[in-house]
Formats: sequence, structure tokens, C-alpha cells
Amino acid sequence: MGISKKTVPQATDMCACGHAYEAHEHYRKGTECSICDVRACSAFSAATVAEYSSAQ
Repeated sequence: MGISKKTVPQATDMCACGHAYEAHEHYRKGTECSICDVRACSAFSAATVAEYSSAQ
């Protein structure tokens, strides 16, 4: 058995832009967020735990 191409090696399914990994999946070339402007989020970048825990 091989590793599926859909396997996400990141530690989280949330992007730093605040949208889920699924917003970055496309049926065409490209990894930009389908919700954000392409200039704001051009590729999936896993959010870090610190971004989630900052409640200030």
C-alpha cells in the first residue's frame, strides 16, 4: 500500500489564512485559497499552534 496523494503531512488542517485545507484543494493546477484573494494567500501554509492559542 502506498501513501495517498491526498495525505497532508502538515500538523494541522487549518491554513495560516484561517481557512480549512479543503479551500486549497482544486480540480486544476494551483494551491491558492479559493476563499481568499490569490494575492493574500497563494499557497497552503499550515497554521501553528501559537496562532490558535493567542487569545489576547
